[in-house]
Amino acid sequence: MKIGIIGAGIIGLQVAYKALSRGIDVTVYEQASELGFGASGHNAGVLHVLQPPFINRKARLAKKANPLYDKLSEELGFRVRRLPLYLVYTSRKGKFLGSLASYLLRTTGYKTSLASRNEVLGNCPELSSDVIGGVKVEGYGTVMPREVLWALAKGVEEKGGVVKYSTKVELLENNSSKICVKHSNYSECHDRVVVAAGAGAANLVSKDLPRIGYYKGVMVYVKLDCNAIIAPLISSSRSKKTKGGGIIPLPDGRVLLGPSFEETRNPWDTSVSPEEIAGTVNLYSYLLPSMPEVLGADAGTRAKNMSRDDFYINKKGRIILTAGIDSPGFTASPLIADILLRLATSL
Repeated sequence: MKIGIIGAGIIGLQVAYKALSRGIDVTVYEQASELGFGASGHNAGVLHVLQPPFINRKARLAKKANPLYDKLSEELGFRVRRLPLYLVYTSRKGKFLGSLASYLLRTTGYKTSLASRNEVLGNCPELSSDVIGGVKVEGYGTVMPREVLWALAKGVEEKGGVVKYSTKVELLENNSSKICVKHSNYSECHDRVVVAAGAGAANLVSKDLPRIGYYKGVMVYVKLDCNAIIAPLISSSRSKKTKGGGIIPLPDGRVLLGPSFEETRNPWDTSVSPEEIAGTVNLYSYLLPSMPEVLGADAGTRAKNMSRDDFYINKKGRIILTAGIDSPGFTASPLIADILLRLATSL
């Protein structure tokens, strides 16, 4: 069987890597000249455990896929930094809600406990003393997104797969028992085609997609002594369309603040203004006694399935579609790839 995959993001490369392990011929088409052009290369790199409302498919896939990154990192050589999440609070009301949240999460199978101020500050000593405790959630981790993409692409090529860069697919065409991928002045035909092109999917299969919204997140990298992910238990500055960001230590030693969250019409926007940097840092200023040194900034725009709070995964004949793979899509990608591969290989 021959499978063409459009998009060398986290979903496309995960599908390619798994397909090659099963003896399937794979070609990946990427419109950019290098990896990490879209949302897969511009995100916070968090391996999530919690995903409200905790019982839907997105939540289940993220929870089950998270531990798979440890084995994948051993196979491919990228770094995973394992560390806890603390949902912190600064008031008695927050402490009460934290106790309730910890209890409810434990009853649904999450490893949580209440943490004292000393425990939280012991893991992140530069937090404000206004923090009086938190809900500890075990099992979190962080990765460097582009490092994961490069490792996957290398693994795909070592298994005999082909990744074609600077190759923008212009048309998908049915041809007898094949589906043909047209790009530039020629076409290649496959038994199945997986469209994992992120925002670019709309140019190929728009009539088959749900309504997709795009949201830009700015991430600010700072110098900070912290060995746990810190997020507010209660945040009034967040949209209901996102679970929010936090203080996120990365495998390379930097700490990320963010991402912020703002609707945009430009799905490829990675620009960052001084105002956006200040606004992102300000989201967490009440958790820090002073502003940390800023080391840099990045931005990424993710797609969201606006028809329902779920990843869009579907099959249209010999074309398998994905869209709206927003957070926690990076975490869930190994299992999303399994679903796509089952659809691609089913009769």
